[in-house]
Amino acid sequence: MSLGANKQALMGAAGAAGGGADSGFYTHQIASSLRNSSSQNGTLKRTAGTPTNSTKFTMSYWVKRYNDSGPSEHNLVFTSGTGGASYIFWGFAGTDFDLQTTGGNWSTGYLTSDAMYRDTSAYYHHVLTFDSTQSTQADRLKIYVNGERIISFSVESVTSGIGSSEAFSFINQSGVVQAYGGLSGSGHGTEGADNQMAEIVFNDGQSYGPDSYGETKNGVWIPKDPSGLTFGNNGYWLKMAAGARGTDSSGNGNNFTVNNIPEHDVMLDSPTFNSDSNGGNFLTWNPLSQGSYSTIREGNLITASNTGADASYPSGNICFPTGKWYMEYLIGSQSETWPHPGLVDIASSQAQDVTRGYFWALRYKYNGVVEASSGDVMSNFGTVTIVNTGVAAYSPGDIISWYVDADNKKAWVAKNGTIPNSGNPATGAYPQIAWTGTPPGLTIASGVYSSYYITLNAGSDGTFAGTKTAQGNKDTTGYGNFYYAPPSGFLAVCTGNLPIADSIDPAQTDDDFPKELFFMSEYAGNSSGRTITTENQPDWMWIRHYTQSQDWYVFDSTRVITDNKVIITNTTALESTLPQSNVTSVGSTSVGISSGSWLNSPGSTYQMWMWRANGGTTSTNTTGSANSTVQVDPSGGFSIVKWTGTSDSWGNAITLGHGLSRAPTCIIAKKYAGNADDWTVFFSDYGAVSSGGSTAAHANLVLNTDGAIYTNQSYKSWGGVMPTSSVFTVDGNNLNGASDTIIAYCFANTDGYIKSGTYKGNANTAQGPFVYTGFKPAFVLNKPLIAGNWRQQDISRSPFNVTQSSLTNNSTAAEDTGASVKIDLLSNGFKMRDSSTPWNQATTYVYLAFAENPFKYATAR
Repeated sequence: MSLGANKQALMGAAGAAGGGADSGFYTHQIASSLRNSSSQNGTLKRTAGTPTNSTKFTMSYWVKRYNDSGPSEHNLVFTSGTGGASYIFWGFAGTDFDLQTTGGNWSTGYLTSDAMYRDTSAYYHHVLTFDSTQSTQADRLKIYVNGERIISFSVESVTSGIGSSEAFSFINQSGVVQAYGGLSGSGHGTEGADNQMAEIVFNDGQSYGPDSYGETKNGVWIPKDPSGLTFGNNGYWLKMAAGARGTDSSGNGNNFTVNNIPEHDVMLDSPTFNSDSNGGNFLTWNPLSQGSYSTIREGNLITASNTGADASYPSGNICFPTGKWYMEYLIGSQSETWPHPGLVDIASSQAQDVTRGYFWALRYKYNGVVEASSGDVMSNFGTVTIVNTGVAAYSPGDIISWYVDADNKKAWVAKNGTIPNSGNPATGAYPQIAWTGTPPGLTIASGVYSSYYITLNAGSDGTFAGTKTAQGNKDTTGYGNFYYAPPSGFLAVCTGNLPIADSIDPAQTDDDFPKELFFMSEYAGNSSGRTITTENQPDWMWIRHYTQSQDWYVFDSTRVITDNKVIITNTTALESTLPQSNVTSVGSTSVGISSGSWLNSPGSTYQMWMWRANGGTTSTNTTGSANSTVQVDPSGGFSIVKWTGTSDSWGNAITLGHGLSRAPTCIIAKKYAGNADDWTVFFSDYGAVSSGGSTAAHANLVLNTDGAIYTNQSYKSWGGVMPTSSVFTVDGNNLNGASDTIIAYCFANTDGYIKSGTYKGNANTAQGPFVYTGFKPAFVLNKPLIAGNWRQQDISRSPFNVTQSSLTNNSTAAEDTGASVKIDLLSNGFKMRDSSTPWNQATTYVYLAFAENPFKYATAR
């Protein structure tokens, strides 16, 4: 079947493709971005004129990184200067965010953040505001990332040199070149930068805050229209549009000269989606899982091996376990059999190989690959049927298309628009691959060897980095620019198309988005009691003093929070009542805490982790063989379930209704009245167990100990029966003891909000595994299946990366901030940054994560 028909003419570069209806969530659309690279020496330059006011200015822009470290001169955003020892630059200096000035008013000075900005899958929004008329010296130069002011610096020597009403050297200085992408000879050996810029705004004579350029809407930082701002003489607004890459849209005519950034570098990739075909963040190769053998370039769309001795196997930065998807690969060069464009299940593949990357498993398992020499299509997604092959051998210049129907578990491969053997994705006929099961981490992959390379187009660049004439074909939603027309219903892989439930979608709900369903508060103890502000009314709370040794106190509204009856996660103890009435009130946006040593000791620091369910309103669920008392959160992904056990004897299992809209993937349960026993934990993804069990329900973990997974088949707490969309099974005296009262906290994977699963550590400090969640995590809990502690990280105690404040849930130990607990929480998942037992031993881990924002809308972290 030929899919080359119905091509649409494209005028200019990718950004001109058009299409896509505005969802209304974004109050201001950014239609395109501009790709740059250090290798092409690309810059935007303009010589400043006479400023309106040399003591005040503001600069705002959106930027995406292409790698997470690298030489500082390859990651700078802005440079300005008059010569070798007289310049200022700022941008990403390796992993840091850095401003440096040499010469000028302040001689040599630095402003280097403590945070590490290593996210390569979404955009950062930066604002630099200068106002030397401020009376407080520290307020004269301020930097904001995603609306939050940076206040913690490893080096801070610039601000101390800014005098009252002093001009800022180089930036906004008459006759001085202003350059995005570097300035040769001004602190910069070469020009060009490995980043992607969107909507640069400069306001001369104005000291604006970040709220002039962005706003928080339902927990998401989004851009605002800057057209109403005052620009001043040197002000400009660069939209990086097709045919107008350096054109100023402020009305000033302060256009920039474009150097070595061709028209095809205008990208549909954008901080927003649903207008002019911009689909948000598009699928690329993932630098955080590529391995050291790989070279990724051209906006992370070209991948090649940088060694002649072995192959590299990078994977993608967006997973698509459900839905229908279309993507194209241009073969750049090849040997007899390389490269291998294909798919991989990163969640169940081998641990990331630090040299070869995630796709190393493909060389032996063939998760899903088409081979150059024969056109053979091979796969290993669970139980696989290779229905037919017949893709002709391909050569440099050929385009290999993949059509993935994850809902119906089929895939097709085309060469230059033709699928062999009458294959038809639109009707589902004659796929090359069919499989059973649902790979939880399905994404793109490619095996490349030596200097051979492959170029991806998931819709953001129909020119394949300038090597083809774009054809302008869009998907059904109006996103993308493809060489061949995607069949109806097959979508570009971009955040604008990512699935998300309406119930938690920030664009569809004003009160049930992730930040309203899971939230945290930190407070300092005092002697008089206090009211803690919360995002919403909590129904399940963990509270503990985390800077010193203390138990973990668990409250929930099914048992009435203000009754102060707690269960302690690090012991087997039954429910007990705190000796003081510590929680005095629970409101719609507050929790009252009384004075007292348990939860409000003076000089102590406490953390509250809170989940919303149904406001304490419960109902009787009669779905199972025994009744349960249930309350469910608005997402349908979290419920609190209470029941009374029926039998102390094993082999007398009961089923209980959980109230969720799908099968729970994680359950944390505890007997709290009757006979004391362990906390019992279920994860659906660790699979069969070694002692004879065939499913995850034949085993369990224990929250209050560091013990390995329990696999004694004589005692199956979950009955050996996997949960369904309506019930879960319990057995034995720990979860079904006669007349005992048990409570469970149940979670089901929810796109954009909740994810539980497994990952494999590799014990490597520099390149630990990257774990895709599909959202920007606010909280991650993990444990190895071998003996090892339960650990959690969150963004409340570690507001920026590297996240290095770990707590042990089965212990009273104080917070650990050592080097062995480093992870990065990112826009689409998390990455291990150490080789330790807590997070990255060479073994299998389970994890449970909750979102700050869905990846669909997330900024980079």
